[in-house]
Amino acid sequence: MLKASPNLPQTYWVKVKGRLSEIQIKSLASSLRGEIFPLRAAHAAGKNPANPWYEVQFSGVRRDLLRRNLLKMGHRVEKMKRVKLASIEADTVPEGHYRRLDPSEVAKLSRAIDRL
Repeated sequence: MLKASPNLPQTYWVKVKGRLSEIQIKSLASSLRGEIFPLRAAHAAGKNPANPWYEVQFSGVRRDLLRRNLLKMGHRVEKMKRVKLASIEADTVPEGHYRRLDPSEVAKLSRAIDRL
């Protein structure tokens, strides 16, 4: 399962240094073969923060590529947090902790891997 995880759909919240332009967002989404959009959440620090959070969704690509592409664009990654892997959401688990998956979650992950 761990070997297949890079190929499963992943969702990250990424805080970058500086704001991405629409052209940069489209270019990044294209290179990752995924989606990226500004995160509109309570912790996003207002309407136009200087260093905003983005939600990035992709599969089949390592997150290192995301970091490298952002750095090439002049936007250093300040924070990155994976919030979802396939159908498993990590928002209920405190940072640095883990929880056991229930049998239905394991079955969903197995089906997602079988589809690869």
